[in-house]
Amino acid sequence: EISLHLAQAGREVTALDYSPDSLAFIQCCAADLGVAIKTVQADATHPLPFTEDEYDCVWSSGLLEHFTPDVRRNMLREWGRITRGKVIALVPNAACVAYRAGKAYQEEQGIWPYGLEMPILSLRDDFEAAGLHVVSEYSVGAKHALSFLPPGHPLREPLSAWIESMSPEQLRDCNQGYLLVATGTKYHEGYRC
Repeated sequence: EISLHLAQAGREVTALDYSPDSLAFIQCCAADLGVAIKTVQADATHPLPFTEDEYDCVWSSGLLEHFTPDVRRNMLREWGRITRGKVIALVPNAACVAYRAGKAYQEEQGIWPYGLEMPILSLRDDFEAAGLHVVSEYSVGAKHALSFLPPGHPLREPLSAWIESMSPEQLRDCNQGYLLVATGTKYHEGYRC
């Protein structure tokens, strides 16, 4: 969906996936919307078939949380290699109470549909280890996080009321969004923190 929105906004988009079926699906969606998206089949845990600094931005959503820190750092290092601009990663936020409680409940019930997923408190160490300077890190999707709690769960109503009572600034400061968003850039020669 994000790739399709970017293409609709006039961006040149390349989608990478391990699954040929996923790539065929995005091409079908792009055709339905009348936009162009280049697709590449590759394994994101291996060196990517792109040149250094080929892209303005490299982003992922829902990927890094499925891998160990060493593998995450290797992927981020490779993404840093192929971008001349930013690396953006979205992962489940380990600080989000609604998401964590909902995930635990679904796993206990045997209905968790996403397989092994390790929520992450911060990607700063991973970005830094990959040679990327973290420009920003914040969470989004606090209201969406409530959807992980089934109706009638004892936390759903009080968390919903609490979230609704906050201003956007207060909500940001509470870091209760379902997704953690980290944005980084390469360290450049002469760059100092």
